[in-house]
Amino acid sequence: MQAVTERHALLIHNTLLFKTKKEVLGIIAASGYPELLQETVSCAHTESKTKLQPHCGVCSQCIDRRFASEAASLHNYDLMSRYEKDIFREPLDEGIERTHVENYVRFALRLEGLQSSDAFFRDFPDLFDCLPTTGDVEAFAQALWELFQRHQQTVNGVLEGLIQKYSPEIRQATLPRTSLLGIVTSRQHVADLCTRYAKRLQSLLCNSLPAAFQTQRATNERHVQDVGESVFQAAEERLSRESPQIPFTTVTTKPDFSAIPTDGTSLFIEFKYVKERSISTEL
Repeated sequence: MQAVTERHALLIHNTLLFKTKKEVLGIIAASGYPELLQETVSCAHTESKTKLQPHCGVCSQCIDRRFASEAASLHNYDLMSRYEKDIFREPLDEGIERTHVENYVRFALRLEGLQSSDAFFRDFPDLFDCLPTTGDVEAFAQALWELFQRHQQTVNGVLEGLIQKYSPEIRQATLPRTSLLGIVTSRQHVADLCTRYAKRLQSLLCNSLPAAFQTQRATNERHVQDVGESVFQAAEERLSRESPQIPFTTVTTKPDFSAIPTDGTSLFIEFKYVKERSISTEL
């Protein structure tokens, strides 16, 4: 530090620390040059984007930017044409795309249900690590709580406004069910994650295994497991095979596959090979 600044220490003051994305964009709008917003890029995948479409639209940064520009009434300076996908009205692929969007709105919904900073830190204990070790810790904690509350008000307010704006399309059922507005209005974002994930894996297997074995039939249970694993890998489902060890009565067992959906629960999958049996009948 001294070699660069000729000082023994450097104090950095982050003036945006307790500002939401909407409030940061509000600073740009107040500058009198809102068009500067189009000169900024928020996407996490810039290496694969063009100058005309620098945003993927579905990463967490793009999602946060879309909500903020809508909330700050800057959508005319944050054109949808510069995003590869409109999360609000276009279908979202199962997997990472839907997970990012659903987690974003689900988090805001969860925050909305918290009534105090005590409840906030109780539900998110990892945030205790964000508190300073010196100074007014209580004031910092309160400011953090208020920051997250303003965030959820922004997210939920944008959703309410867009639902009203596109109410004819919602009523006519012309919006894709897997778009963000379709997901919210059909309550998919509050469905049990483990159950929905299990149904997705079931759909993958039921649609793929018959075709995989239509020419050569399965020879044993291991063969079925190997094909099932290839189906999961092709769908980019990251499941662990033959782990973890689970206590069962006096012994331990290992499931064929295991997964941890985004709600933190565990899901175990067992494959069974049903052998054909010939039944002889005496006349």
